[in-house]
Amino acid sequence: RGEVDLPNTIYVEGLEGFFPYYSAFRRDCGGLVGVTGEGHDYLPWRNLNDVIPIVEDTFGYARGPIKWVVDPEARYPYPHYIRRDDEVGLPGGTYAYPRVVAHEYTHALHHKGMGGLWETENCGYRESRESYTCAFSEGLAHYGGWAGVSDDTSEWSWEEVTHTNHPPDPKSTFSVARLFHDLIDGAKSILERPDSVAEPEDRTQLDARYIMDVFATCEVNIPRRGDDNWEDRNDVSDFVWCLENRIDTPYHTSVFPGIETPHDVRETAREPSDWDADSIRSTWLWNLCDDC
Repeated sequence: RGEVDLPNTIYVEGLEGFFPYYSAFRRDCGGLVGVTGEGHDYLPWRNLNDVIPIVEDTFGYARGPIKWVVDPEARYPYPHYIRRDDEVGLPGGTYAYPRVVAHEYTHALHHKGMGGLWETENCGYRESRESYTCAFSEGLAHYGGWAGVSDDTSEWSWEEVTHTNHPPDPKSTFSVARLFHDLIDGAKSILERPDSVAEPEDRTQLDARYIMDVFATCEVNIPRRGDDNWEDRNDVSDFVWCLENRIDTPYHTSVFPGIETPHDVRETAREPSDWDADSIRSTWLWNLCDDC
């Protein structure tokens, strides 16, 4: 007799009493005894263990084991990460979708392994246009959700974030997610003409670890707050200027209205040999500016 537990792993906290009691008899010797547990206990644990190593390998960052909960009476009826508790919440049947699980884990990785989350504004669930702070945080998590699943069979795919479905907008979660993707993946070819490029504005194919290093270490200096008052990035404008290692005031004013132009930016990432500021600008303008 005994019980079946879901063990702690290097990625996920386990669960005691997955199957609280089983017994076997002499007649069972040499065979198997079947036990049945609840899907809402097993699937979130399994899916987290599946997606986390993929996300961490893609990003080049890691953190400690994550806690998780599935509670139909939860205060938040949608998937979420609570930084106060360092816990992923997967109510309803959301735990069954690996991309959802990878999205929420990316928030946890961001907070504990990549510089910490920031306060967001107007952050509705999967809204097409939120705020600068929300779009940047959720955009990274959306990218992690796609990167964390190795197949394209999910209901979410990159086809969902085309310019037609989601026009470029720095306040759009999908635009920010698409920016991460295009910085890393390279331009797509036209199927009918393999020698032609479908996205000529996408001029980057940079290492994901470099992109995430810039994200994690980017800081901006706001003039009105003093010459030596550096702040962590919290919107996509900070990120693109850190990628370029320069600031273009006219572009900043036109593409990011309402955000004060920084005096300076800095980051500690090591630029790869194929780094080029003009190519980076072409890629981010393609993803964030509708009329540039």
